[in-house]
Amino acid sequence: MRKPGKKAFETFLARFRMESERIGKRQFIVPYLISGHPGCTLADMLELALVLKSMGITVEQVQDFTPTPGTIATCMFYCGFDPMTGKKVYTAVSDRDKGLQKALLLWHQPAERAKVMEALKELGRESDAVRLWGSGAGSIREQGAQVRQRKIPTKKAR
Repeated sequence: MRKPGKKAFETFLARFRMESERIGKRQFIVPYLISGHPGCTLADMLELALVLKSMGITVEQVQDFTPTPGTIATCMFYCGFDPMTGKKVYTAVSDRDKGLQKALLLWHQPAERAKVMEALKELGRESDAVRLWGSGAGSIREQGAQVRQRKIPTKKAR
């Protein structure tokens, strides 16, 4: 999206945290993230998830890319190339591909775990489950089974 990149965000985050500590306030960063943006691959989204985790940031909301008339991103979405460079770009168009990208950013939410494991398997990076969830991450089959077996809590009658 033609943003300044990881280094600029790291610098901002460090300064934000330092200033928050200096003034004695507990404040939080709430990044605005879009999944499925034209030019963003599943591997890109995994890298972003891993970077955010290393920075201690977990997100609760991720917007799926929605084409908006008159934007370069929408042109890229429909044409399949970057009009500024002429280079072909990947665009996630299926619900499955867009869902896998979004799930990677929400890796810490139990409901997304099976999709995250599916994405890791598709990328051939199952070992990164340990980077996300720690050494108790288990196998892909175990992760999927854990999600399927989880029961929705119900309110007890009084």
